[in-house]
Amino acid sequence: NDNENLSSVYSNMGIIYLKGKRYDLAEAIFIESLNLRKKENNILGLCKSTYHLGRLYKEKKEFKKAQEYLLSSLKYCKQTNSSSTRASVLEELSLVMAGKGDYKSAYNYHVAFKSLKDSLFNKENQKKITRAEMQYKFDKESQSAKIAQNHRELVYSIIAIVLILGIIIAIIMYRLQESKAKIQ
Repeated sequence: NDNENLSSVYSNMGIIYLKGKRYDLAEAIFIESLNLRKKENNILGLCKSTYHLGRLYKEKKEFKKAQEYLLSSLKYCKQTNSSSTRASVLEELSLVMAGKGDYKSAYNYHVAFKSLKDSLFNKENQKKITRAEMQYKFDKESQSAKIAQNHRELVYSIIAIVLILGIIIAIIMYRLQESKAKIQ
């Protein structure tokens, strides 16, 4: 979809402006991205756009606006089950609340962030373990199949050698019989 691609480009441009501390440009670009995503009703996109605006306002020390956008982002993230983005939002909310001087809320958001981050880390590790186990089983089965193939080839080679030797012995015996018959 062209609007989604355009809103992603805008978000990426906004991130670049944000990192370059060109806040007015970043804000205009992020708002344009947000508006496109609202038109498309792209919930994951709205989660990300509001997150970026929250980060921008945090950097500008406009903590009230930052909190509003980040809470909105948190709501969208919950709708999409986007745990990784939700973790980032919680971390930013922790920093925003600390900036506002609300250290209890900052602590609570930080605890929620760490808990979710640990959960994501554990899920990722579980996926890696499962992937490694599956690779091990595949390699083991592949190796077993290769051994079985080598065994079959060896058996066929031995049978072929025995047959060839049998034929050679039969030919030699026949020739010996023939020479004995001629001698007599």
